[in-house]
Amino acid sequence: MTDRETLLRYRIKQAEETLADAEAMRKGALSTRSIINRAYYSIFMQQNAKAFSCRLRESAVKPTDRMF
Repeated sequence: MTDRETLLRYRIKQAEETLADAEAMRKGALSTRSIINRAYYSIFMQQNAKAFSCRLRESAVKPTDRMF
């Protein structure tokens, strides 16, 4: 596994843990604002991981392949 793949897995794990935090907060009847904040941040991190994943795949393509 490359360093980039390790970083991608770390980012996805972070997003999953943050969403689990939001779920625990909901069960604990914490403030709605805090729960939404955690859930939103989890989605944000997932999207960043997805964008990173796309850049990771693009970097594996040869520059000449991008022309076609």
